[in-house]
Amino acid sequence: MRVAEEIFVKKNKNTIIKNVFPAVWKDIITNPPQEILDVICDKIEKACGYRPDDATVARFLLRGCPACFLILKGVVISSHETNRFS
Repeated sequence: MRVAEEIFVKKNKNTIIKNVFPAVWKDIITNPPQEILDVICDKIEKACGYRPDDATVARFLLRGCPACFLILKGVVISSHETNRFS
């Protein structure tokens, strides 16, 4: 019986986490934390030598990122589909 309970709890936990992801991701891309902006800005600066301002990165996340846009619109995409945007 204990094994069955553990399996149920694990499956339920994973379902809850998966259900929360879209709302959390939407919050991140509509109100990106400074740490996320810093990581993206650092990567861009290392790639091209120029550092974008935070507003440019936030705007891209909100409007210019196809995968982000789909998630904002509530479209669930699988991991193999996100490879199209890489």
